Amino acid sequence: MRSILKTNIGHLSDSYKNLQKQFLTALVIQITGPTLLFYLPTFPIFITPFLGIKNTFQSGILISTFSLFPSIDSLTLFLVVNEYRKTLIDILKLRFLKKDDQCEMRTSGGHSTTPHFVST
Repeated sequence: MRSILKTNIGHLSDSYKNLQKQFLTALVIQITGPTLLFYLPTFPIFITPFLGIKNTFQSGILISTFSLFPSIDSLTLFLVVNEYRKTLIDILKLRFLKKDDQCEMRTSGGHSTTPHFVST
C-alpha cells in the first residue's frame, strides 16, 4: 500500500503528501490498536465456553471496555493528524478561555465566522 501511495502522489504538493502519510499512519494505528487492546485480551474469555473450560473470571468489566473503542479510535486520529490536532487545541483554547475574555464573532458578507478575542 505504501509503495502504491508513493508512486501515485509523486506529482502532488509536499503538504498533501504529508497529510496522506498521516492518514495512512492513523489507519494502521486504528486497525492494530483495537486488536491489541480489546480483542486479544478478551479472546480467551469468549473461547473458553466452546472448549468446555470453566471460566471463573468476572468478565463484565473487561467486556465493558468495548464501549471505550469509539473514543480511543477518535483520539488516535486527533493525535496522528497534525491539522486535526491543531484544530482540537484551538477549540479547547476557545472553550477554556478566562472568563474576563470575550470572543466576538465577525462575519464577512454572510460567509464563515472568525473568532476575534478582546480582553476586557
